[in-house]
Amino acid sequence: PPPGASRPPAAGARGTPPAARPAGEPARKDPLIGRVVGRCRIESLIGQGRTARVYRASHEALGTTVAIKILLPRAAANPELVGKFADEARAIAKIDNENVLKIYDVGTEGDLHYLVMELLEGEEVLDILEREGRLDVMDAMRVTRQAANGLRAAHAQDIVHRDVKPQNLVLLEDGTVKVVDFGLAGVAQVAGGRIGTPHFMAPETCESGETTPKSDVYSLGVTLVHMLTGKPPYAGKDVKAILQSHVRGEPLRPEARRPGLPREVGELVRSLTRKDPVARPSADQVVEAIDGFGGEA
Repeated sequence: PPPGASRPPAAGARGTPPAARPAGEPARKDPLIGRVVGRCRIESLIGQGRTARVYRASHEALGTTVAIKILLPRAAANPELVGKFADEARAIAKIDNENVLKIYDVGTEGDLHYLVMELLEGEEVLDILEREGRLDVMDAMRVTRQAANGLRAAHAQDIVHRDVKPQNLVLLEDGTVKVVDFGLAGVAQVAGGRIGTPHFMAPETCESGETTPKSDVYSLGVTLVHMLTGKPPYAGKDVKAILQSHVRGEPLRPEARRPGLPREVGELVRSLTRKDPVARPSADQVVEAIDGFGGEA
């Protein structure tokens, strides 16, 4: 599917564009615009999430445009979050994979805690789904394969994403898919302190909060269903009902909502979303399976 041109570049962190100000209200200049942080001259605000703002910046040493994520004051005041922010950034920086967002630097300057990463010129898969309804089967398989390739590189470094979903997959203009947001700026917690997004959480996460590489594989399987059918399988229910559906629901059959779906694709979905994590394939095996019936191209 063609990338859209209506949204700002994705930057690896979830955030929304700054809200429009009421008519007649003067613009308030962001004090970080024009400032140099971590050798990056900040140019403009891309978006803001729960715990951080993401800016477009020019890296004065590298001579390239980057994204810089800076923790909000309330997040920076939490030592545990600051430590997690830095530790996970350093871990992810070790991942050398074309399907994972690149981290260039992490540090502290005064009271600012920042993360420098590549600037992604592309579009979230979620935005494409909202515009197109669903993806072509071949495109859905391309996205799934690339996401699995990024996850297997992360899992090789003992890093679990914990929140795989269409919103955290970015499609670049050249067709490359990047897995973003490895919990660097905090993750959502739902009932019982479980981590993730309810529509995409693995059964073991729903029950006990446990997350492993196989939990990421389950979330990728649900993401594939969303791409094929236009919505996640347990959409429209309250959080408790969604969690129970992941734990006790019947095996997923995207063929019921998309007649004519190739048999191999339906079987792949059910393989990725088995209730028992031990029975699910690894991310590496997902790549091999897709190559086996579709070819790497």
